[in-house]
Amino acid sequence: MITVHHAPRRHREPRAAASAAGPDRLREIVRLATLAPSSHNTQPWRVHAEADRVDVFADFGRWLRVADDDRRELYLSVGCALENLLVAAEHFGCAHEVTLFPDPVRYDLVATVRLAEGGAPSPLRRPGLFEAIPLRHTSHAPFTPDHVSDVSLRRLEECAAEPGVRLVLTRDPGLRHGMEALVARADALEFADAAFRSELAGWVGRGAFGTRWPWSRVAEAALRHVNVGPRVARKDAALVAGAPVLGLLSTDLDDRESRVRAGQVVERVWLAAASLGLAVQPLSAPLQLPELRAEVAALPGAPAGMPQHAFRLGCAEGPVKHTPRRPLEEVMTTG
Repeated sequence: MITVHHAPRRHREPRAAASAAGPDRLREIVRLATLAPSSHNTQPWRVHAEADRVDVFADFGRWLRVADDDRRELYLSVGCALENLLVAAEHFGCAHEVTLFPDPVRYDLVATVRLAEGGAPSPLRRPGLFEAIPLRHTSHAPFTPDHVSDVSLRRLEECAAEPGVRLVLTRDPGLRHGMEALVARADALEFADAAFRSELAGWVGRGAFGTRWPWSRVAEAALRHVNVGPRVARKDAALVAGAPVLGLLSTDLDDRESRVRAGQVVERVWLAAASLGLAVQPLSAPLQLPELRAEVAALPGAPAGMPQHAFRLGCAEGPVKHTPRRPLEEVMTTG
């Protein structure tokens, strides 16, 4: 399965005449790819870069086996990183040809990206996405009552250009109430599961969410032994209830290719939102439980197909917090 996109010449930097094979440029493209969002900030990807080729791998050692037992969010996360890579490649004047899952023997090889100098404008990526890569973050704060304009929503809807992917952005109170109830139920069910709490606690203890030592270890111990589900459910339900806009994204199929493409759209929407001064928070819990995922699909106004991602959208107050990144040397190999 191959898709071909080309770099927009009008966004080329003054020095972009250098070869796409330049090692410094490749390193920067990969670094920007690793700023993508991921479930529990696991960053489940690895990258091998050569002169005109970048291979993007899933890192199954960072797979959430409890929360994400079907690897849906793993492939969404890798799709987000792939989208960042393509946005960065286009910014630096590189045309690109993407092949998803090119090797039936290498199950972890998600995408091969062939790079070349120059190309025609891409129809998928509007101006401003590159500048938004370092700005993008997950907001856990309540959103302000500020209105999200119809113009902004149309701009975000245009990001869902991948075939077989559908995006709905809605202010509908009925769908909001439905998601509010499902988020609360999902939180209660997941945190009642000791295995889920243990898995989450392990990532908290590793500092994945930016909590400093020794508080990360204190939080890890508390999560392992205390069911905080009711408190988390109340907080998350309130955040959904106060969101000006909810987003739901679905795909025609539910295979790994569709999930990667969905992840590309997720990141494209997220970057566009950041460029518009809007904040995003995923609503993952209901989609991590098969029975509740089916209920999300059945919500009035939900897009047809298999739900892959849900999020709230609005204007956030307070300081921006970026989660820590893995060292690039841990993620990237060359040669």
